[in-house]
Amino acid sequence: MKFNENSSKILLAMTFGFLGYFINSYSVELAFGLYLSFGGIVVALSLMYLGPGFAVLSSLLAASYTWTLFHHPYSIVIWVCEIIFLGFFYYKNRRRSLIYIDAIYWLFLGMPLALFFHFYILKITFSDSMLIAAKQALNGINNVLVANLLYVFFANFTQVSFFKARHKFKTNKIIALLLNSVLLVLTTIFIFFLTKMEVRDSSTTVKNEFKDATNTFDLVISSWFSSHIGAVMSVASSGESHPTVSSQHLQTGLVPPSR
Repeated sequence: MKFNENSSKILLAMTFGFLGYFINSYSVELAFGLYLSFGGIVVALSLMYLGPGFAVLSSLLAASYTWTLFHHPYSIVIWVCEIIFLGFFYYKNRRRSLIYIDAIYWLFLGMPLALFFHFYILKITFSDSMLIAAKQALNGINNVLVANLLYVFFANFTQVSFFKARHKFKTNKIIALLLNSVLLVLTTIFIFFLTKMEVRDSSTTVKNEFKDATNTFDLVISSWFSSHIGAVMSVASSGESHPTVSSQHLQTGLVPPSR
């Protein structure tokens, strides 16, 4: 019976993982190679419903898409470590908020790992590495937040036994969760549009600089052409004022006279 239960959970964990992989394949590009992925929502749900061991399997499958996207395995390491960290501390004390545990992970482990991998190993500039680390932290916390909202919704508004929560949610915790959700969603939207504005401004700046460079190049070419066209025209006019002479006659003229 235990074997059948574990087999069912493994299949469910793989289902969560493949679903997360599919969702990650539709990541939203912010700018400069930065992506928001949402497969972590499904992985967090796997953690809450199946437990940390099975959630690690889901995380490995879902995060494997980042290797296709970024061509390195370091994001997989970061996302899997997140699930291990969440599983350990969340199941150790269920009274703690999963969102706060996730924020602690990203502050003390996730962001330093992202900075280490991108700056020291991938040799990306420090400022870009910090930007990537901050983006991953915001992305990860938002995913856990959405998963919490779905977990609460399924626990209170569905009749399917699988989705029933293992413990009841107090009203004040639900209100706090909703307030945190609004704050993080607004922050994400603000950063998204701010990034888009930065990209637009950068694109405009590049276009203006290219236009200025093109105008300067045209000016240099015109100046060079103007300074040399006079000499070319002079040679052409001198050729018209002298008769054409054969090369044999020219060579004869170059033979020195005999003494």
